[in-house]
Amino acid sequence: MKRNRNKQPLTPESTMDSLGARIPAAQRLRFAAISNKRVPPPPPIHSDDIAVETLATAMKAKMAFSRTKKGRRGWDNPLECSGERLAILFAESLAKGDPVDTANYAAMLHARGIAHRLIAEQALRALLRGSRELCKADTVNADRYLKLRDVPADQLGTPGAPCISMPTGFKTGHHINGAEADQAVDSLLHTRAEA
Repeated sequence: MKRNRNKQPLTPESTMDSLGARIPAAQRLRFAAISNKRVPPPPPIHSDDIAVETLATAMKAKMAFSRTKKGRRGWDNPLECSGERLAILFAESLAKGDPVDTANYAAMLHARGIAHRLIAEQALRALLRGSRELCKADTVNADRYLKLRDVPADQLGTPGAPCISMPTGFKTGHHINGAEADQAVDSLLHTRAEA
């Protein structure tokens, strides 16, 4: 090991040119404590950065849970999961309404470099498919309502004949059909819309 002029062994601290490197650590701390030089505060963190960090933390937790507890894998391998499949999953996650799932699928698509056109096409198809399913459910519900609405008046209240009943008290009421049924349902929907 090289020696300096004072015949002291050279250490990394003693070979540096700065004054701070040539004084012992305890003395450096004392100098820092009594120094009148103010350290500027860190710049304020922008709300955009906070939002991104919060979402990133939630994304990582959800990805880790899916990977370890559900056994999900392969999004990064085109042989296991195509870009089309990722785009469909992305669109379906939008319909489910979970922003963390949507962000995770968006991150996967971004990391794989999937073309925006492909994402848009698959997302549109998935959303239209979901729209058709909702329309089909609405049609089924409308058919059910019409069957109840159009029960002949002479069958209202007959055992085994389904109908719409308007309660007037505990376990009492009268059966309705036609325009009266429409008015009762419209009134219920209006009340719910105001709430």
